[in-house]
Amino acid sequence: MRTEVIVYTAVVSGFILSLLFYPVFEVNSSIYSQELEIFGFNIRFYDFSSTVFLPLPIAGVIYALLSAIVPLVWRKTRYSLYLSTILILLSISMFISSYIYDERYLFYYDYSVLPTYNGAFLIYLPKVFSFNLPFFILITSAVISSLNSVTRARWIPISKLSLLEKVLHDLRYNEIERGIVRLFTELNVPYSIEEGVISAPHLKILKENRKIKEAFFPRRFNTSVIFIQGNKAYKIDNGELKEISLLEAIKIIL
Repeated sequence: MRTEVIVYTAVVSGFILSLLFYPVFEVNSSIYSQELEIFGFNIRFYDFSSTVFLPLPIAGVIYALLSAIVPLVWRKTRYSLYLSTILILLSISMFISSYIYDERYLFYYDYSVLPTYNGAFLIYLPKVFSFNLPFFILITSAVISSLNSVTRARWIPISKLSLLEKVLHDLRYNEIERGIVRLFTELNVPYSIEEGVISAPHLKILKENRKIKEAFFPRRFNTSVIFIQGNKAYKIDNGELKEISLLEAIKIIL
């Protein structure tokens, strides 16, 4: 599990917890307040309190929660990071839509709306609008998620990955050519790249299914053939396709 993903999950968790204690934004005056909470707007006037139920902030919380869960569950591809960023941006859009709803339906010119059981009052009072802690945490989480998407969750320089760790990471994320070329370049091994095949002395690495059939034809003596796809690798040995781990594949290549 990447440290960057854990950091993002912690920030989103902090956002959801902060909603239990602070509104996303609020409008305040001496005797009137309007706060956006998880289930909608909580409006107070003196000792009178009224709640305007709104599904938008609920959807925003759900999107934020999903954006934190997706990279934890779907770890075999970088596309989970892209999906996580899309989800957190959808969460922000839900809260922006809540603000638009507030301006559209809970204000009339300079008058504030006070809903009641059988109607509404219009109150004219000086008021102050402000964003609170959950909003800033949400924006921070969007920035972190965007960094994870752009850098593929590699923006915290805590420790430098070894060559083996880098190659394993590339292979797991289906960046086969990049990982193998990185390995050969670091070790100064001559190689060539054809369509679907990476060749080195006594070694062929296949990236496409349609190249497997070609590998079963008579080939040069003492040449190993490895097929890598996703999180699995296969070795073609004596006309048979044997499944091996990525680590074993790298050992054979070395």
